[in-house]
Amino acid sequence: MVNEFGGQWTSEKLGILGRYLDAYTTALKRQKFQLIYVDAFAGTGKWKFPIAYHHDDYGDFVKVRDGSARIALGVSDKAFDSLVFIEKDGARCEALNGLKSEFPNRRIEIVNDDANNALASFCQSLASYDRAVVFLDPYATQVSWETVEMLACTQKMDCWILFPLSA
Repeated sequence: MVNEFGGQWTSEKLGILGRYLDAYTTALKRQKFQLIYVDAFAGTGKWKFPIAYHHDDYGDFVKVRDGSARIALGVSDKAFDSLVFIEKDGARCEALNGLKSEFPNRRIEIVNDDANNALASFCQSLASYDRAVVFLDPYATQVSWETVEMLACTQKMDCWILFPLSA
């Protein structure tokens, strides 16, 4: 299963995310922190532009690309100690579960729940030496302000909040 959405901005956004995650883990690799990546709208781990044209006509637009979950798994200098992929859609969660067998040596948790609920539980579970990057990239306005405040109050995470201007 592959998510079909986005445009060139999606490629650019995910490229920036990948470079940031690599820099984040590199900067903290000599610290005793447990580094956690949380993707609150993880999708399936793969995406492509929503164009159903023939490859010969549109080339790169039909290419399946890594989504944010796979990008986080691919961080090279110092891998995240654990990764939490939150997805409300059950079919997308099934696709994410395939990452566990594809990356058997990684601590991957798949959470099939609303992002606001799952993030509340995540915040309560943080230990004193945990540090996290939380990636919030909803399709609309699914993230409540209370959730954003809760994330900030932990003082243990970097939070990326993206939202569509149409929302």
